[in-house]
Amino acid sequence: LVGACPELANHIIPARESRGGQDTVDFANPLAIKALNRALLAKDYGVHDWNLPAGKLCPPVPGRADYIHHLADILRASAGPGAALPRGRQVRGFDVGTGASLIYPLLGASAYGWSFLASEVDPASLEAARRLMAANQDAIFGGEAGGGAGAEVVSEVRQQPDRRKVLAGVLGPEEEVDFVMCNPPFFESAEAFKKANARKVGNLKKNQKARAGRGGVASRAASRRGGGESAGEKEGAGSNNFGGADSELWCPGGEVAFAGRMAAESKDLARQCLWFSTLVSRKENLPKIRAQLSSSPAADGRRPRSGPRVQATKVIEMGQGQKTSSILLWTYLDSKEQGQWARR
Repeated sequence: LVGACPELANHIIPARESRGGQDTVDFANPLAIKALNRALLAKDYGVHDWNLPAGKLCPPVPGRADYIHHLADILRASAGPGAALPRGRQVRGFDVGTGASLIYPLLGASAYGWSFLASEVDPASLEAARRLMAANQDAIFGGEAGGGAGAEVVSEVRQQPDRRKVLAGVLGPEEEVDFVMCNPPFFESAEAFKKANARKVGNLKKNQKARAGRGGVASRAASRRGGGESAGEKEGAGSNNFGGADSELWCPGGEVAFAGRMAAESKDLARQCLWFSTLVSRKENLPKIRAQLSSSPAADGRRPRSGPRVQATKVIEMGQGQKTSSILLWTYLDSKEQGQWARR
């Protein structure tokens, strides 16, 4: 990893100084997190020029990759027994709120060759995501469809014009996608985020002090700086070590409200997508969100007696280290229609 990203060497805690007895990374330092992600993306996925504007969410790569691989399994299962994993640009995903990192399209395109439509509401994140897609267009996203001059680019990042909407206003009436994916802001308020983050930062600082007491990297780094704070420590002081702007971390009602809007709007796209999905960070929220799949109105607020109904739901449990989460998936297609879609 250090070979793929030499700057990561500045953030390595050697085995003799780590609590686990093996080389690790200074996870309390936001700059270390970014360097680790840059190294993983470069070495394992061939991603070039991955960087983020200050303060934007820096997603952990392994957990995001798990989401992509689970979607590949779901698409294969929809095609029926004996089907191969879906690969190639003909498989198209819709990443809702891609963020400045463009993480899901980068991983999906690299691992499976998929094409992506990604949406973003924040102008700074939108610009950063478009820059990343342009920098990796040939290496990751396959350049232009058909390879001819002037051919349409398969993957793109579009602006969500309405902050109140999740799906509506991005996908055209004739466009289809094989899946929708989303990592919603899961805190219900800025205060809830600050409270949870203060607890996490406190734990990380305890570990830092323990290493400093053993003469580890924290004390040596402070000595080289004459006792001052590094840029990374300043960036991380009192903030999320993985970063994140307000729109990425919280919204009124949290992930339950956000997923509820997504469920409502998905009704109007029922025949344009094989599988809708969202990440759910808290297991206790799953029943609340699943209930909205059967009770939510359409995006315009109507509650028709007839209309698209959810035909199947799935829940996939995920876990990386101490972090656990779930993927909730739903489709408006019955099993026969799912097979026809996936095999075409």
